[in-house]
Amino acid sequence: MVETGGANTTLGAAAERSLLVSTQVPTPPTPMDIPTSHASDALGATRELLPLARGGDSAASGQLFVRYERPLARFLHARLPGGARSLVETQDVVQEVFTRALEALPSLEFRGAGAFWAYLRTVAMRHVFDLQRRAQVRRADALSVSDSHGAPADAGAGPLAHVIGAEELSRYEAALAKLSERTREALLLRLELDLDYAAIAKELDWPSADAARMAIGRALRELGEEMSRGERV
Repeated sequence: MVETGGANTTLGAAAERSLLVSTQVPTPPTPMDIPTSHASDALGATRELLPLARGGDSAASGQLFVRYERPLARFLHARLPGGARSLVETQDVVQEVFTRALEALPSLEFRGAGAFWAYLRTVAMRHVFDLQRRAQVRRADALSVSDSHGAPADAGAGPLAHVIGAEELSRYEAALAKLSERTREALLLRLELDLDYAAIAKELDWPSADAARMAIGRALRELGEEMSRGERV
């Protein structure tokens, strides 16, 4: 849950990282986190790469994959249910999601990194829901077999920590959906893509990095308030 600290409190990097951790842990064990400035550099070419990828340029599609592989892996690893993780590896899911996203790319139009990431995460969530259904079927089958042999169900299927994480993620996604498109895009660029304020200002046509920082501070407070309301429901 995000502590907003009142209307006059400016949320800084520590608060952003706290929200990032609460909505995306556990971090995938493979690549190390890259500095925000490097992430901004890596994703800055999205505007140039997207038209090429839509036109069938395989090299451009490959470069997009390299740039978005890390945040997509982090996003998916936090959201894949335990049962689904037993079916597939996170990296396999990343590849599948990106392949699905590219299939529809020629018919879509994106402004830049934020809009493309919003599309990618939508494709990813649909894939996660599909994996959840498959995992539920497997658990139901396992429970049926266990009952027939008088054995207990799998004790590791739903640890409390995982349940709490799922509830927090649910509030996070519900709160994001209630924000304006521009506010949501700004938060996704900062929290999920790790872009710095200068890069976000460029993406969203804000006048300066300071303007982006102030706008994201307000957006974080708004997100925190929405998440708090969701917790009380």
